[in-house]
Amino acid sequence: MLLDQKTLAVVLAAVLLLQGIGWLLIWRNQPHTPGVKISFISSLLFVPGLLLLSLRGEVSVWLSDVLANYLGVGGLVLTLFAVADMADRPRPWRIGVGLYAINLVAWPLYALLVPGHVGWIGAIGAVLGMGIALACAREAWGAQQAPKVIRGLIAALNLFHAAFSAFRFIDGLEEILTGSSLVPAGIRSVFYLEFILYAAFFFIGIVALLGSRLAYALVQQNEMLLREADQRRQLQAELAAALAEESAARREQRHFLDMVSHEFRTPLAIMDRAAEMIGITLSAKPEAAPQLGEVAAMRNEGQRLRLMIDAFLAQERLQSGLGEPRRESFDLADQLDEWHVGLDEQQAARIDLDLPQHCLVQGDPDLTRIAIASLVDAALHGVGPQAVPLKLVLHQSVTAAGETTAELILEGNAPATDGESLSEITARRLLEAQGGELLSGTAAGPGRLAVLRLPCRVPEQTG
Repeated sequence: MLLDQKTLAVVLAAVLLLQGIGWLLIWRNQPHTPGVKISFISSLLFVPGLLLLSLRGEVSVWLSDVLANYLGVGGLVLTLFAVADMADRPRPWRIGVGLYAINLVAWPLYALLVPGHVGWIGAIGAVLGMGIALACAREAWGAQQAPKVIRGLIAALNLFHAAFSAFRFIDGLEEILTGSSLVPAGIRSVFYLEFILYAAFFFIGIVALLGSRLAYALVQQNEMLLREADQRRQLQAELAAALAEESAARREQRHFLDMVSHEFRTPLAIMDRAAEMIGITLSAKPEAAPQLGEVAAMRNEGQRLRLMIDAFLAQERLQSGLGEPRRESFDLADQLDEWHVGLDEQQAARIDLDLPQHCLVQGDPDLTRIAIASLVDAALHGVGPQAVPLKLVLHQSVTAAGETTAELILEGNAPATDGESLSEITARRLLEAQGGELLSGTAAGPGRLAVLRLPCRVPEQTG
């Protein structure tokens, strides 16, 4: 024999084993690439099948023909599925299952009826080879993401193998019908040689197909990244425009607040000054006592309105981000004493102050003054014109967390009401903005209005 069939079968097994090692390396580097894992498994099936095939004539036909073709054709079907996966096409389950069903039935019949008959071996193997080669050509040509050159070469290679298998089928039929072969016995091993060349070039082709798929996926990913980059640039431009609009809105808001502050404060100050002058004039006339009380009430209401404006403007500035509360040390006892001195006689008489000599706290003096004045004003005017005495007690305490705080307790005889008033809500926000807190009077007990807490910078003993 010119070429020994057993040697060629072993050589083909070695070639497919090397291809399996190659697919294993590719699989380790690209574990999620479709078709690579199946190609590795198919190579593992080829090797023992071909080794059993090389032992034909030395072992039972159930091993050298039936089991060998079960393994080998199984590898061919898996290769067909791998090509479909790499081509991004659905797996041809019907073709694969149909061809393998023929394989499952034909070889046991061969082993029972005509074991060792060369013609039947060639005919059955050629039918399976033609079917799988034509299916592989179809799947490879359908790989739209691959260049036409690669698709054409893989399809042409499989068509050539199908044509060679057809010749092998004709030779097998001739052997069955006449007992003589179209191919001389000395060169019959050329069928094995052709399959070795086919396997080598087909491996190169599907690796090229895999590379084109990865390149296509990379191009798609780059295009997606470019689209995302364009979208992000667009969003950044929109965000910049929105920030510019917000900045302009804040400037307009600041201008509006400044205008409101000026437009309201100035008339109120003028009216308060006029009422004060009228009160001074009427105080010299005993008969003008009723009018003097109305003037005092007018001054009180003007001061309340100015206090409400101050509280609203302070809260609005904090909420809109136009200003940050100051964090500085100031003497809350001195501030309360000055505030009490500035009240009119009737209001001052209704407030009983219990202050230490000094009480240094950390916060914003203006916001603290507005918060306290708002709460006291609401307490004085919340129950009508009758006198409601208030007691302001200022002392220091240590919280559960070990922090020293200053507590200002507003205590009166007015019954507690459900919910919080607008003054309490405003005072709470102003205090929390500078690190303080306001405890609701309803939770503290009957008649208790509020408890204000501010952090102390340095622990001090109350006087």
